[in-house]
Amino acid sequence: MSLAASVYFLWGERNSRIFQGRSRGIPEVVRTIFDAIRARLSSWTTVKFTAQNRSLCDDWLLDSQIFGINTCR
Repeated sequence: MSLAASVYFLWGERNSRIFQGRSRGIPEVVRTIFDAIRARLSSWTTVKFTAQNRSLCDDWLLDSQIFGINTCR
C-alpha cells in the first residue's frame, strides 16, 4: 500500500510540474502520501489486536477503531 500510494502521488506531482508548472515541496508531498495511507488504514475495522499491530497503530497515529476496541489514540 505504501509503495502504491508513493508511486501514485509522486507521478501526480511529476505531471503537475511538467504540464501545469506547479510544484509542492518534498515535506508537503510526503505528508500527502502519509495522510492517504492513514486514511485508508483508518477505514479498516477488523484488524487482529496484537502487540505488533498495536505498535503500527501508534506509529501511524491511527484510531483504535481498527481493532473494534478503544486501545490507541
